Amino acid sequence: MIYTSASYWNSCTGGSSAFASLTPLDVASWGGSSPVMPGGFGAYTMWQYTDSGSVSGISGAVDRDTFNGPDARLLALANNTP
Repeated sequence: MIYTSASYWNSCTGGSSAFASLTPLDVASWGGSSPVMPGGFGAYTMWQYTDSGSVSGISGAVDRDTFNGPDARLLALANNTP
């Protein structure tokens, strides 16, 4: 899985699409209703939508993410299966 923001990816790779069909994307994009996508990627697998979220039982700010797909796909990703 590639974890990056659009600005970092685009500045480091020029918006390369070399990994888009091979590697799931975890995009960090805060402050909008949908993520700003790195060049070369048409979809995200995970979206880190904030770095200042809260979770009951954890003190301090936490990252919050959402998965783009059904539960079965998340389970397959966690188990490293197609």
